[in-house]
Amino acid sequence: MRKNKLLFLFFLLGLSVLSVAKEFIVPAQTVYNEEIIGLKQRIVVQGEANKDIVLLGGELILSGQARRDVVLIGADCTLKPGSVIAGDVVVLGGRIKAREGARIRGRAIEFNNLRETMTILRQSLGGGTTGVTSGKVLGLLLSLLFWLVLSVVTFTLIPAKVEGIADLLGKNPLRNTLWGLLLYLTAISILIFSAFLSLFLIGIPFLVVSALGIFFLKVVGRASFSWWLGEVVRKRALKGRILSPVVILLLGLIPLTVVRNLPFHVGGALLFLCDAYCFGAIFLSFHKRFRRSREASL
Repeated sequence: MRKNKLLFLFFLLGLSVLSVAKEFIVPAQTVYNEEIIGLKQRIVVQGEANKDIVLLGGELILSGQARRDVVLIGADCTLKPGSVIAGDVVVLGGRIKAREGARIRGRAIEFNNLRETMTILRQSLGGGTTGVTSGKVLGLLLSLLFWLVLSVVTFTLIPAKVEGIADLLGKNPLRNTLWGLLLYLTAISILIFSAFLSLFLIGIPFLVVSALGIFFLKVVGRASFSWWLGEVVRKRALKGRILSPVVILLLGLIPLTVVRNLPFHVGGALLFLCDAYCFGAIFLSFHKRFRRSREASL
């Protein structure tokens, strides 16, 4: 049953992550009930989109209705007469072009100075103020989209776990980091030992399982950290406004993606500490659950 649920989720996710087609259209008098996530696309909504729209590069043309939030990075948003966005609109490195008669019921946040945005991206990628390549920017966007998809999948499968771990991230950072470093170093030691055993036939499955286990912990940890950071932004910067899980995760993932690309290995070191911090929260979450179940059985 669990396996079927996972396969069904990936099928739905494949419908919503529209990274292959150059254009995606929601026709007039059509209701689209999945989240729309695109990369370098032209998205045209003539009917109704009932969930969030997230676009990295390209253009959104809305003549119908978007019932939830719209987040655009390096993309323009064109609102035709009669179009309605019920939620918030956040545009980074693009413009909101609203024609007369278009309505945004939430807040419109626009950073349309593309030159300034690209300068920030260049500095975060270690390229100084000149010479950033489109390949680096595309890599940054792809990394953001990759972790967003994994975080959405993780939160969909185990929302209570992600929220519980995120709650622990805001408490006792030193304890989380110390336990996380111990767990991280133990996991790396197991991986090295598995690599040694892979010289023999019996060690190959062990190596694969170890690598997948560490990757799984990273995915759960980063999804939890993104949720925690996104919630901090939502409560403090956006004054507690109700947002969808996808937007909350995206708000937390953007800083992580930028930090990852800081120069002189600073980004890698900070990301290592972030992963260790999350590993500690994961360990303490399971330890807390184990202790409760043990007390209940007594």
